[in-house]
Amino acid sequence: HLPKTEIFSFTVAGQPNIIISWLFDVLFYGVYVLGGYIALSLWKAVAVILIVALFIYRLEYLNTLKKIGVSRWFVYASATIFLLATYNWIVLERPHVIGYIFFSFFLLVFSFFIENAKKWHWIVLGTVQMLWANTHTSFASGIAFTGIFLGGLIIEYFFKFKPKLTSSQDVNLGLIKKVFILGLLQVAVSIINPYG
Repeated sequence: HLPKTEIFSFTVAGQPNIIISWLFDVLFYGVYVLGGYIALSLWKAVAVILIVALFIYRLEYLNTLKKIGVSRWFVYASATIFLLATYNWIVLERPHVIGYIFFSFFLLVFSFFIENAKKWHWIVLGTVQMLWANTHTSFASGIAFTGIFLGGLIIEYFFKFKPKLTSSQDVNLGLIKKVFILGLLQVAVSIINPYG
């Protein structure tokens, strides 16, 4: 039986209890049932490795596309700094841990999407956003990232290509439309929450 009103926070006590992180609770409880505290320790190790691996892989991918021109030592040094800066948060048994994983994975697939939007990119990004919205409130950062990226594209479109019409302008306008539709998709699927 789930409480219908908030009983754990004195600042909003008695208010309707909206369980946003129900998916994390189900996953975390499943891990505990499977292996107890040893499984929870393993979960933390896997979460840290996965977040850093996704971070490194994305930087390596952008480097191969020549979107960033940095040496390999910088890629691994930045991953290490990221790990040191966020380690205390990652190892906690809180829903935001999965938020880190979703955001890292979102950025990676978003990189593929920007290069050449394919059907599977739309499906994966929509699914990630829906699961993320049912795991932790950090799902809003995915929507915000898309919105900021869209704003940058619009600024670039008007200032870089304004003097003349070229085929490049059409491509960028197409990308603007795709990113805008992706933002709408993210907002739409974020509403899907069985308990919210």
